[in-house]
Amino acid sequence: MPRTFHVSLIWRVLLLAMAAMLSGQAFAQESQADSKQIELSSTELEWIRNHPSLKIAVMDAWPPMDFLAEDGKPSGIGVDFLKVLAKRAGLNVQIVAAPFKQNMEDVREKRINALMDVTPKPDREEFLSFTKPYLTIPHVLICRSDGPSYKSERDLSGKTVALEAGFFGIQHFVKNYPDVTVLEYPDTASCLVAVSQGEADAYAGNRAVATYLIAQEVLTNLETTTELKYTSSILAIGVRKDQQVLANILDKALASLTASEKIALLRNWTGNTRTKRG
Repeated sequence: MPRTFHVSLIWRVLLLAMAAMLSGQAFAQESQADSKQIELSSTELEWIRNHPSLKIAVMDAWPPMDFLAEDGKPSGIGVDFLKVLAKRAGLNVQIVAAPFKQNMEDVREKRINALMDVTPKPDREEFLSFTKPYLTIPHVLICRSDGPSYKSERDLSGKTVALEAGFFGIQHFVKNYPDVTVLEYPDTASCLVAVSQGEADAYAGNRAVATYLIAQEVLTNLETTTELKYTSSILAIGVRKDQQVLANILDKALASLTASEKIALLRNWTGNTRTKRG
């Protein structure tokens, strides 16, 4: 065997061994992160024992935050966050998915214990306790690339804006921009299609979700025109008002997440870390 070939083979073996070792270290670190447990009070531990099974809702059509995958299972960033939180707190959670409006009604009527991806608002404090936000995502205006370029909500005077049913953006426009006509749609994808097809002049909402859906639905005639200054998706977990202990437990689990762990959860879906983390 030629000496050059022999040396080359040795290096290849060494490189493979190093790669395997680094992979093993990464797996060990990941396993260690997954196995983290938070310290709970006796009251919190007793609450968990008395509530052996929980239902927490996510949205069914808000990718990449939360959505139903092709296999019918809830998926997305919020789901990944929730799975980690549940494991660290020792909670047995059944994740269910439905439109946001239904999730709000279900938690109000105590059919579920909590819901993901809800923005803390005074009118919701009557029936919800909120964890600290874990993500803050800017809102943007999106319109057709071959039409007017709207730079603010005021530019939509006399125009129509497509918004998701049950979302806070509806109240924002009705209260502050009454001369803008609001068209409600069941989900973000429907809003964007409405703008693409000329049913509405613009969409206002979550940048990450809109960007993801524009690419997924190949809506090539849409573009982001501006980032809105006064609204954003401040995402927290809303817990039934009568289950404050659960909110405290989830807050402890959220606080245990390191910055690198949050980044890893986001990269699974976005490939970048431009989203502000709460």
